[in-house]
Amino acid sequence: MAHHASADQLLLFGGANYRSLSDTWIWRPEGWSRATTRSSPLPRHDPSIAYDADSGELVLFGGAQATGKAERPLVELEDTWVWDGSRWREGPQHGTPVCGVHSLMAFDPKRHQMLLVTQPLQRQTGASGSESGPSPPLVQTWLRADRAWSLQECTSAPVADGGVTADPVAGDPFLWPIYHPSPFDAGASMAFDPITEQVILYQCNRYRVPGSPAGRYLTWGWDGEAWTLLLAEEHRINTAAINRSSWDDSPRPLLATEPQGTGVLQLDGFGRTWHWDGRTWSPRAVQTPGPRARAAIATSTSIDAIVLFGGIAANSGGTYADTWGWDGDSWFIMAPPVQPQVIRKPPDFRPSTGVTEAYAVSRVRNENHQGLRDAPLIAVKDGPLRQFLRPGHSRAGMDAWVWAVVVGPVEPPYHRGSSELTTAIVLIDYETGEVLSTMFPAPASLVPRGTLGRPRPPAASPGTVPGERSRP
Repeated sequence: MAHHASADQLLLFGGANYRSLSDTWIWRPEGWSRATTRSSPLPRHDPSIAYDADSGELVLFGGAQATGKAERPLVELEDTWVWDGSRWREGPQHGTPVCGVHSLMAFDPKRHQMLLVTQPLQRQTGASGSESGPSPPLVQTWLRADRAWSLQECTSAPVADGGVTADPVAGDPFLWPIYHPSPFDAGASMAFDPITEQVILYQCNRYRVPGSPAGRYLTWGWDGEAWTLLLAEEHRINTAAINRSSWDDSPRPLLATEPQGTGVLQLDGFGRTWHWDGRTWSPRAVQTPGPRARAAIATSTSIDAIVLFGGIAANSGGTYADTWGWDGDSWFIMAPPVQPQVIRKPPDFRPSTGVTEAYAVSRVRNENHQGLRDAPLIAVKDGPLRQFLRPGHSRAGMDAWVWAVVVGPVEPPYHRGSSELTTAIVLIDYETGEVLSTMFPAPASLVPRGTLGRPRPPAASPGTVPGERSRP
Protein backbone atom coordinates (compact mmCIF):
# COMPACT_ATOMS: atom_id res chain seq x y z
CA MET A 1 0.00 0.00 0.00
CA ALA A 2 1.21 3.53 -0.80
CA HIS A 3 -0.16 7.05 -1.22
CA HIS A 4 -0.11 8.62 -4.71
CA ALA A 5 0.30 12.29 -3.82
CA SER A 6 -0.44 13.91 -7.19
CA ALA A 7 -3.57 11.78 -7.74
CA ASP A 8 -4.47 12.10 -4.02
CA GLN A 9 -5.29 8.42 -3.64
CA LEU A 10 -4.25 5.59 -1.39
CA LEU A 11 -3.61 2.45 -3.44
CA LEU A 12 -3.60 -1.14 -2.22
CA PHE A 13 -2.41 -3.93 -4.50
CA GLY A 14 -2.16 -7.71 -4.22
CA GLY A 15 -1.38 -9.47 -0.98
CA ALA A 16 -2.79 -12.85 -0.09
CA ASN A 17 -5.80 -14.50 1.45
CA TYR A 18 -4.30 -18.00 1.42
CA ARG A 19 -3.68 -17.35 -2.29
CA SER A 20 -1.72 -14.58 -4.00
CA LEU A 21 -3.95 -11.73 -5.23
CA SER A 22 -3.75 -9.22 -8.10
CA ASP A 23 -6.57 -6.81 -7.25
CA THR A 24 -6.12 -3.02 -7.10
CA TRP A 25 -8.08 -0.97 -4.54
CA ILE A 26 -8.35 2.79 -4.02
CA TRP A 27 -9.17 4.45 -0.69
CA ARG A 28 -11.28 7.58 -0.64
CA PRO A 29 -13.10 9.23 2.29
CA GLU A 30 -16.21 7.20 1.49
CA GLY A 31 -14.28 3.94 1.73
CA TRP A 32 -12.55 1.36 -0.47
CA SER A 33 -13.43 0.82 -4.14
CA ARG A 34 -11.92 -1.69 -6.54
CA ALA A 35 -10.16 -0.22 -9.57
CA THR A 36 -10.88 -1.77 -12.97
CA THR A 37 -7.66 -1.95 -14.97
CA ARG A 38 -6.95 -3.31 -18.45
CA SER A 39 -3.60 -4.73 -17.34
CA SER A 40 -1.95 -5.24 -13.96
CA PRO A 41 1.00 -6.99 -12.34
CA LEU A 42 0.83 -10.74 -11.80
CA PRO A 43 -0.77 -11.96 -8.55
CA ARG A 44 1.75 -11.61 -5.72
CA HIS A 45 2.28 -11.10 -2.02
CA ASP A 46 5.11 -9.31 -0.18
CA PRO A 47 6.02 -6.86 -2.97
CA SER A 48 7.55 -3.47 -2.19
CA ILE A 49 5.87 -0.23 -3.25
CA ALA A 50 6.51 3.49 -2.80
CA TYR A 51 5.63 6.83 -4.42
CA ASP A 52 8.31 8.46 -6.57
CA ALA A 53 7.59 12.18 -6.15
CA ASP A 54 9.95 13.11 -8.97
CA SER A 55 8.23 10.97 -11.63
CA GLY A 56 4.74 11.22 -10.11
CA GLU A 57 4.37 7.44 -10.12
CA LEU A 58 3.81 4.66 -7.65
CA VAL A 59 6.57 2.09 -8.19
CA LEU A 60 5.99 -1.58 -7.38
CA PHE A 61 8.75 -4.18 -7.39
CA GLY A 62 9.02 -7.91 -6.90
CA GLY A 63 7.20 -10.11 -4.44
CA ALA A 64 6.30 -13.77 -4.56
CA GLN A 65 3.52 -15.67 -6.28
CA ALA A 66 1.93 -18.82 -4.89
CA THR A 67 1.15 -20.87 -8.01
CA GLY A 68 -0.53 -23.89 -6.41
CA LYS A 69 1.60 -26.12 -8.64
CA ALA A 70 3.58 -28.91 -7.01
CA GLU A 71 6.56 -28.64 -9.35
CA ARG A 72 7.12 -24.96 -8.49
CA PRO A 73 4.71 -23.77 -5.82
CA LEU A 74 6.36 -20.41 -5.17
CA VAL A 75 7.80 -18.07 -7.81
CA GLU A 76 10.08 -15.18 -6.86
CA LEU A 77 9.27 -12.11 -8.97
CA GLU A 78 11.76 -9.45 -10.09
CA ASP A 79 9.63 -7.18 -12.28
CA THR A 80 8.92 -3.46 -11.92
CA TRP A 81 5.48 -1.86 -12.47
CA VAL A 82 4.28 1.74 -12.16
CA TRP A 83 0.84 3.22 -11.38
CA ASP A 84 0.21 6.69 -12.83
CA GLY A 85 -3.03 7.31 -10.94
CA SER A 86 -5.36 5.49 -13.32
CA ARG A 87 -3.57 2.50 -14.84
CA TRP A 88 -0.71 0.03 -14.43
CA ARG A 89 2.09 -0.29 -16.93
CA GLU A 90 5.20 -2.41 -16.88
CA GLY A 91 8.39 -0.53 -16.19
CA PRO A 92 11.74 -1.08 -17.90
CA GLN A 93 13.15 -4.48 -16.97
CA HIS A 94 16.77 -4.00 -18.11
CA GLY A 95 19.19 -3.59 -15.23
CA THR A 96 16.42 -4.62 -12.86
CA PRO A 97 17.19 -5.55 -9.23
CA VAL A 98 17.28 -9.23 -8.31
CA CYS A 99 14.96 -11.10 -5.97
CA GLY A 100 12.09 -8.97 -4.76
CA VAL A 101 10.89 -11.22 -1.92
CA HIS A 102 10.85 -9.20 1.31
CA SER A 103 12.57 -6.29 -0.44
CA LEU A 104 12.07 -2.81 1.04
CA MET A 105 11.41 0.46 -0.80
CA ALA A 106 11.14 4.09 0.31
CA PHE A 107 11.43 7.52 -1.32
CA ASP A 108 13.94 10.03 0.04
CA PRO A 109 12.48 13.52 -0.61
CA LYS A 110 15.62 15.21 0.72
CA ARG A 111 17.84 13.73 -2.02
CA HIS A 112 15.11 12.86 -4.56
CA GLN A 113 16.06 9.17 -4.43
CA MET A 114 13.89 6.07 -4.69
CA LEU A 115 15.72 3.56 -2.48
CA LEU A 116 15.35 -0.22 -2.76
CA VAL A 117 16.99 -2.78 -0.47
CA THR A 118 17.03 -6.44 -1.45
CA GLN A 119 19.22 -9.55 -1.41
CA PRO A 120 20.03 -12.10 -4.11
CA LEU A 121 18.84 -15.65 -3.53
CA GLN A 122 22.43 -16.84 -4.02
CA ARG A 123 23.69 -16.10 -0.53
CA GLN A 124 27.36 -15.53 0.10
CA THR A 125 29.35 -18.35 1.69
CA GLY A 126 32.81 -18.41 3.15
CA ALA A 127 35.86 -19.59 1.26
CA SER A 128 35.96 -23.30 0.58
CA GLY A 129 37.29 -25.15 3.59
CA SER A 130 37.21 -22.08 5.80
CA GLU A 131 36.96 -22.85 9.49
CA SER A 132 35.55 -19.43 10.29
CA GLY A 133 32.14 -20.31 8.88
CA PRO A 134 30.02 -18.54 6.25
CA SER A 135 30.38 -14.83 5.71
CA PRO A 136 27.34 -12.57 6.11
CA PRO A 137 25.02 -12.63 3.08
CA LEU A 138 25.14 -9.47 1.01
CA VAL A 139 22.30 -6.98 0.96
CA GLN A 140 22.05 -4.88 -2.19
CA THR A 141 21.11 -1.20 -2.32
CA TRP A 142 19.50 0.12 -5.53
CA LEU A 143 18.48 3.64 -6.57
CA ARG A 144 15.90 4.58 -9.21
CA ALA A 145 16.57 7.64 -11.37
CA ASP A 146 15.09 8.53 -14.78
CA ARG A 147 12.86 5.44 -14.40
CA ALA A 148 15.87 3.08 -14.30
CA TRP A 149 17.47 1.13 -11.46
CA SER A 150 21.19 1.27 -10.62
CA LEU A 151 23.13 -0.80 -8.08
CA GLN A 152 25.08 1.16 -5.47
CA GLU A 153 28.48 0.20 -4.08
CA CYS A 154 28.24 0.09 -0.28
CA THR A 155 30.96 -0.76 2.22
CA SER A 156 28.38 -1.48 4.93
CA ALA A 157 24.77 -2.60 4.76
CA PRO A 158 21.93 -3.92 6.93
CA VAL A 159 22.16 -7.56 8.00
CA ALA A 160 20.67 -10.17 5.69
CA ASP A 161 18.36 -12.90 6.92
CA GLY A 162 20.59 -15.48 5.28
CA GLY A 163 19.94 -18.36 7.63
CA VAL A 164 23.62 -19.18 8.17
CA THR A 165 23.41 -19.64 11.92
CA ALA A 166 20.93 -19.51 14.80
CA ASP A 167 20.55 -17.86 18.16
CA PRO A 168 19.36 -20.09 21.03
CA VAL A 169 16.68 -19.15 23.51
CA ALA A 170 18.27 -18.71 26.93
CA GLY A 171 17.76 -21.80 29.05
CA ASP A 172 16.02 -23.66 26.26
CA PRO A 173 17.70 -26.19 23.95
CA PHE A 174 15.09 -25.52 21.26
CA LEU A 175 16.74 -23.56 18.43
CA TRP A 176 14.80 -21.37 16.03
CA PRO A 177 14.55 -21.53 12.23
CA ILE A 178 17.77 -21.52 10.23
CA TYR A 179 18.76 -22.41 6.69
CA HIS A 180 15.45 -21.39 5.15
CA PRO A 181 15.67 -19.66 1.78
CA SER A 182 14.31 -16.24 2.72
CA PRO A 183 16.37 -13.79 0.63
CA PHE A 184 16.15 -10.87 3.04
CA ASP A 185 15.15 -10.37 6.66
CA ALA A 186 11.37 -10.73 6.86
CA GLY A 187 11.55 -8.88 10.17
CA ALA A 188 12.72 -5.61 8.59
CA SER A 189 10.96 -2.43 7.48
CA MET A 190 11.96 0.96 6.07
CA ALA A 191 10.66 4.56 6.00
CA PHE A 192 11.89 8.16 5.61
CA ASP A 193 12.70 9.94 8.86
CA PRO A 194 12.05 13.73 8.66
CA ILE A 195 14.07 14.34 11.85
CA THR A 196 17.42 12.94 10.67
CA GLU A 197 16.44 13.47 7.01
CA GLN A 198 17.49 9.91 6.27
CA VAL A 199 15.74 6.74 5.20
CA ILE A 200 15.89 4.44 8.22
CA LEU A 201 15.74 0.66 8.18
CA TYR A 202 14.77 -1.24 11.32
CA GLN A 203 15.41 -4.96 11.65
CA CYS A 204 15.58 -7.80 14.14
CA ASN A 205 19.02 -9.44 13.96
CA ARG A 206 17.60 -12.89 14.66
CA TYR A 207 20.45 -15.18 13.75
CA ARG A 208 23.50 -13.17 14.80
CA VAL A 209 25.25 -13.77 11.49
CA PRO A 210 29.05 -13.82 11.97
CA GLY A 211 30.42 -10.36 11.28
CA SER A 212 27.12 -8.57 11.96
CA PRO A 213 26.83 -5.80 14.60
CA ALA A 214 26.15 -6.71 18.21
CA GLY A 215 22.56 -6.20 19.30
CA ARG A 216 19.31 -7.92 18.40
CA TYR A 217 17.49 -4.79 17.19
CA LEU A 218 19.31 -2.67 14.63
CA THR A 219 18.32 0.73 13.22
CA TRP A 220 20.22 1.88 10.12
CA GLY A 221 20.27 5.25 8.35
CA TRP A 222 20.85 5.93 4.62
CA ASP A 223 22.34 9.38 3.96
CA GLY A 224 22.21 9.13 0.17
CA GLU A 225 25.58 7.45 -0.20
CA ALA A 226 26.13 4.97 2.67
CA TRP A 227 24.45 3.04 5.47
CA THR A 228 25.27 3.92 9.08
CA LEU A 229 24.25 1.96 12.16
CA LEU A 230 22.28 4.50 14.23
CA LEU A 231 21.15 2.29 17.10
CA ALA A 232 21.80 -1.28 18.27
CA GLU A 233 19.58 -2.53 21.11
CA GLU A 234 20.04 -5.82 22.89
CA HIS A 235 16.72 -5.81 24.76
CA ARG A 236 13.63 -3.70 24.34
CA ILE A 237 11.01 -4.75 26.89
CA ASN A 238 10.08 -8.10 28.43
CA THR A 239 6.95 -9.23 26.63
CA ALA A 240 6.74 -12.73 28.13
CA ALA A 241 3.52 -11.84 29.95
CA ILE A 242 2.02 -10.36 26.80
CA ASN A 243 2.77 -12.87 24.07
CA ARG A 244 3.67 -15.96 26.11
CA SER A 245 6.96 -16.17 24.30
CA SER A 246 10.28 -16.57 26.09
CA TRP A 247 11.86 -13.81 24.01
CA ASP A 248 10.82 -10.82 21.96
CA ASP A 249 11.73 -10.83 18.28
CA SER A 250 9.25 -8.15 17.11
CA PRO A 251 8.23 -10.07 13.97
CA ARG A 252 7.56 -8.14 10.78
CA PRO A 253 7.44 -4.57 12.13
CA LEU A 254 5.60 -1.90 10.13
CA LEU A 255 7.22 1.53 9.68
CA ALA A 256 5.69 4.77 8.38
CA THR A 257 6.62 8.46 8.47
CA GLU A 258 4.67 10.36 11.14
CA PRO A 259 2.12 12.65 9.46
CA GLN A 260 3.25 15.72 11.42
CA GLY A 261 6.91 15.15 10.53
CA THR A 262 7.81 14.26 14.12
CA GLY A 263 9.68 11.06 13.32
CA VAL A 264 8.73 7.50 12.41
CA LEU A 265 6.00 5.25 13.77
CA GLN A 266 6.47 1.51 14.24
CA LEU A 267 3.73 -1.05 14.85
CA ASP A 268 5.32 -4.39 15.71
CA GLY A 269 3.88 -7.88 15.38
CA PHE A 270 2.80 -7.90 19.02
CA GLY A 271 0.55 -4.88 18.46
CA ARG A 272 2.78 -2.39 20.27
CA THR A 273 3.22 1.18 18.97
CA TRP A 274 6.71 2.76 18.99
CA HIS A 275 8.03 6.22 18.09
CA TRP A 276 11.45 7.07 16.61
CA ASP A 277 12.62 10.60 17.45
CA GLY A 278 15.83 10.47 15.45
CA ARG A 279 17.86 8.92 18.28
CA THR A 280 15.91 6.13 19.96
CA TRP A 281 12.70 4.10 19.93
CA SER A 282 10.20 4.67 22.74
CA PRO A 283 6.93 2.78 23.35
CA ARG A 284 3.61 4.62 23.17
CA ALA A 285 1.00 3.70 25.77
CA VAL A 286 -1.99 3.70 23.40
CA GLN A 287 -4.81 1.37 22.43
CA THR A 288 -3.71 -0.46 19.26
CA PRO A 289 -5.42 -2.34 16.41
CA GLY A 290 -4.17 -5.56 18.02
CA PRO A 291 -1.38 -8.06 17.30
CA ARG A 292 -1.06 -8.75 13.59
CA ALA A 293 1.64 -9.50 11.05
CA ARG A 294 2.17 -8.71 7.35
CA ALA A 295 -0.35 -5.88 7.23
CA ALA A 296 -0.16 -2.95 4.77
CA ILE A 297 0.76 0.54 6.01
CA ALA A 298 1.24 3.95 4.37
CA THR A 299 1.24 7.65 5.23
CA SER A 300 -1.52 9.66 3.53
CA THR A 301 -0.70 13.36 3.28
CA SER A 302 -4.24 14.21 2.15
CA ILE A 303 -5.82 13.11 5.43
CA ASP A 304 -2.67 13.76 7.50
CA ALA A 305 -2.67 10.25 8.96
CA ILE A 306 -1.03 6.85 8.75
CA VAL A 307 -3.33 4.16 7.35
CA LEU A 308 -3.16 0.47 8.28
CA PHE A 309 -5.01 -2.31 6.46
CA GLY A 310 -5.45 -6.04 7.07
CA GLY A 311 -2.81 -8.48 8.24
CA ILE A 312 -2.61 -11.95 9.73
CA ALA A 313 -4.15 -12.47 13.16
CA ALA A 314 -1.45 -13.39 15.67
CA ASN A 315 -3.42 -16.12 17.45
CA SER A 316 -5.75 -17.73 14.93
CA GLY A 317 -3.67 -17.30 11.79
CA GLY A 318 -6.73 -15.89 10.02
CA THR A 319 -6.80 -12.66 8.00
CA TYR A 320 -8.05 -9.19 8.94
CA ALA A 321 -9.89 -6.85 6.55
CA ASP A 322 -10.24 -3.72 8.69
CA THR A 323 -8.78 -0.23 8.08
CA TRP A 324 -7.22 1.88 10.86
CA GLY A 325 -5.73 5.36 11.05
CA TRP A 326 -3.06 6.96 13.26
CA ASP A 327 -3.29 10.72 13.78
CA GLY A 328 -0.07 11.12 15.75
CA ASP A 329 -1.67 10.54 19.14
CA SER A 330 -4.00 7.55 18.84
CA TRP A 331 -5.31 4.80 16.58
CA PHE A 332 -8.88 5.09 15.26
CA ILE A 333 -11.04 2.87 13.08
CA MET A 334 -11.45 4.25 9.56
CA ALA A 335 -13.48 1.47 7.99
CA PRO A 336 -14.71 -1.88 9.28
CA PRO A 337 -14.70 -4.82 6.86
CA VAL A 338 -17.29 -4.68 4.09
CA GLN A 339 -19.12 -7.43 5.94
CA PRO A 340 -19.00 -8.30 9.66
CA GLN A 341 -15.44 -9.11 10.68
CA VAL A 342 -14.66 -12.80 10.60
CA ILE A 343 -11.12 -13.97 11.28
CA ARG A 344 -10.91 -16.83 8.81
CA LYS A 345 -8.86 -19.76 10.02
CA PRO A 346 -7.25 -22.46 7.96
CA PRO A 347 -9.18 -25.69 8.57
CA ASP A 348 -8.29 -28.02 11.43
CA PHE A 349 -8.18 -30.84 8.90
CA ARG A 350 -6.05 -31.59 5.84
CA PRO A 351 -6.79 -29.20 2.91
CA SER A 352 -8.40 -30.74 -0.16
CA THR A 353 -5.48 -29.72 -2.39
CA GLY A 354 -1.78 -29.45 -1.75
CA VAL A 355 1.63 -31.00 -2.35
CA THR A 356 2.16 -34.70 -1.75
CA GLU A 357 4.25 -36.34 0.95
CA ALA A 358 6.71 -37.47 -1.73
CA TYR A 359 7.07 -33.86 -2.92
CA ALA A 360 7.70 -32.65 0.64
CA VAL A 361 10.47 -35.20 1.06
CA SER A 362 11.98 -34.34 -2.32
CA ARG A 363 11.91 -30.65 -1.41
CA VAL A 364 14.03 -31.37 1.65
CA ARG A 365 16.41 -33.50 -0.41
CA ASN A 366 16.77 -30.76 -3.02
CA GLU A 367 17.29 -27.94 -0.54
CA ASN A 368 20.87 -26.76 -0.18
CA HIS A 369 20.92 -27.48 3.55
CA GLN A 370 24.16 -28.70 5.05
CA GLY A 371 23.72 -32.32 6.17
CA LEU A 372 19.97 -32.58 5.49
CA ARG A 373 20.13 -33.82 1.92
CA ASP A 374 21.73 -37.16 2.79
CA ALA A 375 20.48 -37.60 6.37
CA PRO A 376 18.28 -40.64 7.15
CA LEU A 377 14.54 -39.96 7.05
CA ILE A 378 12.95 -40.33 10.49
CA ALA A 379 9.34 -39.25 10.01
CA VAL A 380 6.94 -37.35 7.75
CA LYS A 381 3.73 -35.97 9.25
CA ASP A 382 1.19 -33.34 8.28
CA GLY A 383 -0.89 -31.14 10.54
CA PRO A 384 -1.38 -27.58 11.82
CA LEU A 385 1.82 -25.65 12.38
CA ARG A 386 1.17 -25.34 16.13
CA GLN A 387 1.51 -29.12 16.43
CA PHE A 388 5.22 -28.90 15.63
CA LEU A 389 6.15 -25.78 17.63
CA ARG A 390 7.19 -25.34 21.24
CA PRO A 391 4.16 -25.16 23.59
CA GLY A 392 3.13 -21.62 24.49
CA HIS A 393 4.87 -19.96 21.57
CA SER A 394 2.73 -17.28 19.93
CA ARG A 395 3.19 -16.92 16.19
CA ALA A 396 1.03 -15.65 13.35
CA GLY A 397 -0.31 -18.45 11.17
CA MET A 398 0.01 -21.24 13.76
CA ASP A 399 -3.03 -22.99 12.32
CA ALA A 400 -1.61 -23.16 8.79
CA TRP A 401 -1.40 -26.76 7.57
CA VAL A 402 2.14 -28.01 6.98
CA TRP A 403 4.24 -31.05 6.16
CA ALA A 404 6.86 -31.79 8.83
CA VAL A 405 9.85 -33.77 7.53
CA VAL A 406 12.17 -35.05 10.28
CA VAL A 407 15.72 -36.21 9.44
CA GLY A 408 18.78 -37.21 11.44
CA PRO A 409 21.30 -37.67 12.75
CA VAL A 410 22.86 -34.51 11.31
CA GLU A 411 25.71 -32.28 12.34
CA PRO A 412 24.27 -29.10 13.86
CA PRO A 413 25.37 -25.99 11.93
CA TYR A 414 26.05 -24.15 15.16
CA HIS A 415 28.76 -26.67 16.27
CA ARG A 416 30.41 -27.84 13.07
CA GLY A 417 33.29 -30.19 13.59
CA SER A 418 32.18 -31.12 17.12
CA SER A 419 31.11 -34.55 18.38
CA GLU A 420 27.49 -33.43 18.77
CA LEU A 421 24.83 -34.85 16.46
CA THR A 422 21.22 -33.82 16.41
CA THR A 423 17.99 -34.04 14.40
CA ALA A 424 16.23 -31.49 12.22
CA ILE A 425 12.64 -30.78 11.24
CA VAL A 426 11.74 -29.00 8.00
CA LEU A 427 8.29 -27.37 7.90
CA ILE A 428 6.72 -27.07 4.45
CA ASP A 429 3.50 -25.24 3.60
CA TYR A 430 1.00 -27.93 2.63
CA GLU A 431 -0.75 -25.89 -0.06
CA THR A 432 2.18 -24.10 -1.72
CA GLY A 433 5.17 -26.35 -1.00
CA GLU A 434 7.14 -23.37 0.37
CA VAL A 435 9.81 -24.23 2.94
CA LEU A 436 8.72 -22.24 5.99
CA SER A 437 11.59 -23.03 8.34
CA THR A 438 14.15 -25.57 9.49
CA MET A 439 14.71 -26.19 13.19
CA PHE A 440 17.36 -28.02 15.19
CA PRO A 441 16.63 -30.27 17.03
CA ALA A 442 13.31 -31.77 15.97
CA PRO A 443 10.62 -32.05 18.69
CA ALA A 444 11.38 -35.03 20.92
CA SER A 445 7.86 -36.42 20.35
CA LEU A 446 8.72 -37.05 16.67
CA VAL A 447 12.09 -38.74 17.26
CA PRO A 448 12.14 -42.40 18.40
CA ARG A 449 14.47 -43.19 21.28
CA GLY A 450 17.95 -44.20 20.16
CA THR A 451 17.72 -42.47 16.78
CA LEU A 452 20.96 -40.53 17.18
CA GLY A 453 23.12 -43.50 18.12
CA ARG A 454 26.64 -42.91 19.43
CA PRO A 455 28.26 -39.52 18.81
CA ARG A 456 31.51 -39.61 16.89
CA PRO A 457 34.86 -38.76 18.50
CA PRO A 458 35.51 -35.01 18.79
CA ALA A 459 37.53 -33.44 16.00
CA ALA A 460 40.70 -31.57 16.88
CA SER A 461 40.22 -27.82 16.76
CA PRO A 462 43.29 -25.58 17.23
CA GLY A 463 42.93 -22.93 19.86
CA THR A 464 39.89 -24.50 21.52
CA VAL A 465 39.92 -24.72 25.29
CA PRO A 466 38.88 -28.21 26.53
CA GLY A 467 35.27 -28.19 27.63
CA GLU A 468 34.56 -24.82 26.02
CA ARG A 469 31.49 -24.53 23.77
CA SER A 470 31.44 -21.88 21.11
CA ARG A 471 28.32 -19.74 21.06
CA PRO A 472 26.25 -19.82 17.86
